[in-house]
Amino acid sequence: MPTNILVVENETLIAETVAEYLSCTGHSPTIAYDADDAARFLSTVRPDLILLNWKLSSNSGVPFASQLRTDDRTKDIPLIMLGTPGARQTRAIELASAADGYVARPSQREELVACVRAVLRHHQIPRLTDDIANVGCLSVDPATRRVFAIREGAKVQLRLRPIELRLLYFLMTHPGRAFTRAELIDHVANDRILLTQLSVNSYIKGLRSSLRPVACDSLIETVRGFGYRFAFERSAVSC
Repeated sequence: MPTNILVVENETLIAETVAEYLSCTGHSPTIAYDADDAARFLSTVRPDLILLNWKLSSNSGVPFASQLRTDDRTKDIPLIMLGTPGARQTRAIELASAADGYVARPSQREELVACVRAVLRHHQIPRLTDDIANVGCLSVDPATRRVFAIREGAKVQLRLRPIELRLLYFLMTHPGRAFTRAELIDHVANDRILLTQLSVNSYIKGLRSSLRPVACDSLIETVRGFGYRFAFERSAVSC
């Protein structure tokens, strides 16, 4: 079955070129020429991936990317930002918006297709193990990709992005141990291009945000000058 990809691009020529690249490689693209068109499409259809120009004509792509990441319906859809070649600020924006990849526009077909393939593969998370991780009030089942928290005696299911789930599961299965960003990349990422030491910070921030509604965000502890760890000694008192 072809992969459904939403292309959000205000320049007609670039949008049609990207759509052609995707069609020729077996994907099924849909073009939205501004954020409003994209929002209408997303209200009825859930694509497998979104390609978003970070600077749209009527509405900047950056606020729209933030909107996608805060909406429960779209927060876990893979997102690739399309930006200006060589623009350092574009890469920074991609990281800040917690996008899953970045491609300069206009791009070569091979570069675009490779990034799309890598991001899609990255989101098809292989199970780390079949064992459920239970630490304190948190429980992660890698087989079903579900995360639960116990709050005031009630079981609450949390919605995490795939990379957030992998980070949480890995840290929970090594409670108390601190890991550098490089170590997290080695153990968690499927493709190093998609997870850098800078983007680890962004994904940790997203993970904490996902855990905040159940007051478990403090369990992901920053070890200053080193990296991150799961503060298991806090887990008992956080529930």
